[in-house]
Amino acid sequence: MKIKMLKSRKALGIFTMLLALIAVTSLSVWMVRGKGAKNNSEICVAYSTDENYLLPTLVAMTSLMENANKNTFCKFTVLISDGVSEEAQEKIKSVGKKYSNCSINIVNMGQQFDSSEVRCWSRAMYYRLNLPEILKDEKRCIYLDGDTIVRKDLSEMFNLDMSNYYIAGVRDINSIINKDSDHYKILEIPNLNSYVCSGVLIMNLEKMRNDNLDKTLEEIIKENDVKKTFIFPDQDALNKACYGHIFTLPFKYGALAHTGFEYSYKDSEYAQWASNKKDWDEGRKDPVVLHFTGEKPWNKNYSSFCQEWWKYADLTESKSEIHERYSGDKG
Repeated sequence: MKIKMLKSRKALGIFTMLLALIAVTSLSVWMVRGKGAKNNSEICVAYSTDENYLLPTLVAMTSLMENANKNTFCKFTVLISDGVSEEAQEKIKSVGKKYSNCSINIVNMGQQFDSSEVRCWSRAMYYRLNLPEILKDEKRCIYLDGDTIVRKDLSEMFNLDMSNYYIAGVRDINSIINKDSDHYKILEIPNLNSYVCSGVLIMNLEKMRNDNLDKTLEEIIKENDVKKTFIFPDQDALNKACYGHIFTLPFKYGALAHTGFEYSYKDSEYAQWASNKKDWDEGRKDPVVLHFTGEKPWNKNYSSFCQEWWKYADLTESKSEIHERYSGDKG
């Protein structure tokens, strides 16, 4: 009888240990899954393009996905002009087929902005202004021009605090926008100290909707269609409408290639006026987003960053077409 009781107790002890082990194992699995779920990052990124800029846009999207963390899911929205063919749209969709951690939403903008002033630019430049209404379920998005490459995961950039701002961007500089410019008079704003490049933006879609900024932008564009005073139509409109609610990003989040990365802080007119030494040094050496303002890398090889562009071009499904289309110096 005692032997049977000992055996029963031993069996009960083993059973209890097994239950404890199962519980610990289950807890460990839950914690791992929970941790993974907690760290998952969903970002919304938009591009706009016509047929002419389609291939560079594919390279830009590919660079973003190549450098996205595995737990970063990217929701792409690509705004296209009415003339973009079905074949071209399939090329955009190929990005979504290649990378499992992204989705592709293509929006045909039809005849929108067909009567608006474009100067030397593509009409597709205006499409970003409609993103608050197009992406009604999104609180914010990153907008990128097609002549960019992304070199790091964008989750940190996407989650920057923008509660009191409409847009965030890197300060611009050129022959029109600089410390001695009076372009602010044309825009009817106090100064250009927060004037940003519209090619790389974080857009606070929720605040823009809540404050009916779409109406303000519409009025500004209509006024310029008559006056034709804006040099950079979409960019000027955004900077005028958003003045006082613009956050200037560190240079690394939209490094402007035309500013000359070879210059030190003390030798850079841009850095002295629109940046600071820390941001300038970090941005020119290791940018998160590189914006090929000025010379395009598919036309001229003027830095190692141009070679990076070709590296991502070779990772697209359209690499053969890109090499055939662009016969510039590839380095």
